Amino acid sequence: MLKKLINSVAVFSLVLALIAPSMTSAAGISVYTTVKNLTAGGSSATEISAKTGEDVLVIAKVSNPTNASTGALAFYGKVPTGLNLVSGSGKLTFVNANGQEQNAPLGDTIVSSNGVMIGEVAPMHYVYVTYRAKVSGSGTLSVSNSIYNGSSVNLNSNSARVNVNGVSTQGTSVATGGISVKSLVSNYTKGQTSFSESVTADRGDELYYRMAITNPTNANVNGLAAYVQIPSGLQYVPGYTKLYYTDANGQDKAAPITDAIVNATGAMIGDLPAMHYEYIVYKVKVAANAPAGTYWTGNQVFNGSGINVSDNTGKIKVDVIDGTNPVETKKLSLKATGYNVTANQSVGYSNSVNAKRGDEIKFKVDLANAGVEKLTNVKITNSLPADMEYVANSMKVVVSGNTVSVSDNKVISLGDLNVGANGYIEFSAKVKKDVAQNTSSLVYSAAGNADGINQVSSIVTINLDAKSTGEKLPDTGVATTVLALILLALFTSVSGYVYLKESNGLKNALKLIKR
Repeated sequence: MLKKLINSVAVFSLVLALIAPSMTSAAGISVYTTVKNLTAGGSSATEISAKTGEDVLVIAKVSNPTNASTGALAFYGKVPTGLNLVSGSGKLTFVNANGQEQNAPLGDTIVSSNGVMIGEVAPMHYVYVTYRAKVSGSGTLSVSNSIYNGSSVNLNSNSARVNVNGVSTQGTSVATGGISVKSLVSNYTKGQTSFSESVTADRGDELYYRMAITNPTNANVNGLAAYVQIPSGLQYVPGYTKLYYTDANGQDKAAPITDAIVNATGAMIGDLPAMHYEYIVYKVKVAANAPAGTYWTGNQVFNGSGINVSDNTGKIKVDVIDGTNPVETKKLSLKATGYNVTANQSVGYSNSVNAKRGDEIKFKVDLANAGVEKLTNVKITNSLPADMEYVANSMKVVVSGNTVSVSDNKVISLGDLNVGANGYIEFSAKVKKDVAQNTSSLVYSAAGNADGINQVSSIVTINLDAKSTGEKLPDTGVATTVLALILLALFTSVSGYVYLKESNGLKNALKLIKR
């Protein structure tokens, strides 16, 4: 009995050994999933970031490190809600028997529960299955893939994650029926006067976007609306958006556009005649807490007759030093200068002024809200040196182009200053005539304060001329007395000479001297 059992086991083992090469254990096969953001670029990884509207590529590597074939495999892409398959994007990449890499299309059933057949994976080989999906959801979206052959292979891959935050603002110019949109950007804060496809900016910088909408066709485009998508990190600045166009008489015109342009319904911009173009210009600001990175706004033009054109080629690269914010949220800028009115020299305003005693100096204090928040309770304090005196009724205060009436020439209360608001203070003061001779310079200072900021100040130095006091010295009479004595001595000598000569006393005097 024992002998028969041993023989049976031996026969079973032999049969198993004969058929083993044609079967593969699932323990050796693997499927590994990564994802890649095709719109924003970057490498494939098990976790990436994306925005709504961007395209991601799902990459599944199916490996067979064993010595046997896998048999015919089916593939199933488990795409979550929030990721939508791009039709026709499925592809199988493999190496054929001649060592050549080949691609084969896969049907859209790749994401259905029945999957799509990908065939066998040869021993010691691997294949790639890829497909594209468009992001439509939010939050963290997990995608995985499965392979199976109806018998020994039934495997699930790891989960690759797509972290969705915000709306896509990347892409290239798209034309519909010949209509096109092209976007450029300019950094207003840094003084740029031309538009380009890419600029650098700091937190708090203000920038202008320009959308060029072109109709190169022979037909008018009617009822256009525009929609601007602002990404997180940028802020739309209301009240600056305008449409620039040429009217029927060939005259350049500008018309304001409502701030509804940043709503999904957009703002109406009207008709665009055949063979014409127009510009939309709007302002954005880099947020005070914007992370370092590159930002695009999404610019779209559409109507109810099939026109839907978008573009976002204008890029803003935001640099942050050491992860800190280089722009103060509240900042008052102050600069004091002076000018010698009496000397009337063509040297302009400066922080160092040459003067004589008695000269009149005109002071100017330029001020601005250079931060990204409104300044409240702004005050400028003038501190004249004791050896200068204010010229009555010379005070002038201008803020945002408007003259402001003030009651005090020492502490100027300006109230609130909006972001970007600027102005100046002007007044005159005279150097006193009796300034001590050992005083070589005087210092005027302007100090600025507002709620929530540290005091800022600026000074002007008045350099006094040591060689001239600016007035005549009092007459001591010394010079006149000396001259009178000299003239008196000369008169006495001449008179004595004449007298001696006329009275023959000169001869007697000479005889006396010779003795």
